[in-house]
Amino acid sequence: MSKIFMTISMVFWASLQVYSQQWNPTSDNSSTGSLTVGSTTSSSYSKIVLRGPNSPTGINSKRDFIFDFAAAGEAFIRSYRGSSWDTYLQFMTSAYSNTGGAPSVRMHINGDGKVGIGTIAPSSQLDVLGDLKVTATSLSAGTSALQINNTWANNSNDFEMNRPLTIARSASDNEAMNIYVQDASTLFTYKNDEAQSRIHFRMINTDTESGGGANANDNYVMSIKGDQHGGSVSIGLTPTPAGYQFSVDGKAIMEEVVVKLASNWPDYVFSEEYLLEALESVEQFIKKNKHLPNIPSSTAMAKSDGISLGEMNTRLLEKIEELMLYTINQEKEIKQLKSEQASYADLESRLEELTLSMVELKKENQELNRRIKTIENE
Repeated sequence: MSKIFMTISMVFWASLQVYSQQWNPTSDNSSTGSLTVGSTTSSSYSKIVLRGPNSPTGINSKRDFIFDFAAAGEAFIRSYRGSSWDTYLQFMTSAYSNTGGAPSVRMHINGDGKVGIGTIAPSSQLDVLGDLKVTATSLSAGTSALQINNTWANNSNDFEMNRPLTIARSASDNEAMNIYVQDASTLFTYKNDEAQSRIHFRMINTDTESGGGANANDNYVMSIKGDQHGGSVSIGLTPTPAGYQFSVDGKAIMEEVVVKLASNWPDYVFSEEYLLEALESVEQFIKKNKHLPNIPSSTAMAKSDGISLGEMNTRLLEKIEELMLYTINQEKEIKQLKSEQASYADLESRLEELTLSMVELKKENQELNRRIKTIENE
């Protein structure tokens, strides 16, 4: 029995010697082979534990999985602890030109789950410092390359209460555009810390596909401005001319235009107090000034910035209403003249009858005189 025990002891001691030569628990170990952890047994559980200290905290407590390539760069999977139970995870790679340098952090995950790409201080669930490209992999109808859902619905008009899509100039929200969707509307809000703001719709056409750049252009198609006085929109030009809410540099076609004036419509022309100028005075004004009263001349129009449609329609309607009054007065005069002409015709007819009667009387008188002479001669 003692011989058997001695034999087992010698085998165990030899095994320890071999193990100690393969793995050193207090210094670096290296192997040119593979490391297999775990079992193929059903319901088995395996893990690799890389332990770290309680102190120090922060990046100084880091623990790394390192992928080290001969005469090339490295890639790290790094973790470190925070000031409490929070832990952090980083993925690091070496760039093409990073000869012999330490890898840089490409993705960082906070203890609260916030993920940063290009930044180690993410302020949102996903914080990307740099360009972001999203490519659709499906051409099916109804699919989107990027879809942002607002799972916390609110009907408030306050964009900050609707979890919008925000495009910001920087981490500060002083310069940002917000887009959010409500039940029956989509709202676009641009917020900044200036006294006024603008949204430009700019179209840049390079014409490099077939025209070789011959027809390249860069145009501000539409501009929207907001300030303490309200808002204004311009199409085809920027900025919007002062004092105008809407301006178009070019032609416009539409089925209907409604102009609603704040001032009175020119129905005052039909008031009994309105003094309608005599046509003789209007004629003298036209001969002297070569335009209608209260209508701008061609010289004045050439020097002006344009025509106020509402004001010009008001003035034209004033002239139309005055013309209607002139027409009514002329109609009255014509009826009066016709009545007088009828009276004159009646008088003329009666005068003609009297004239005929006088002619007949004259003939009769001549016949009487002839007979009297005949009797006297007998």
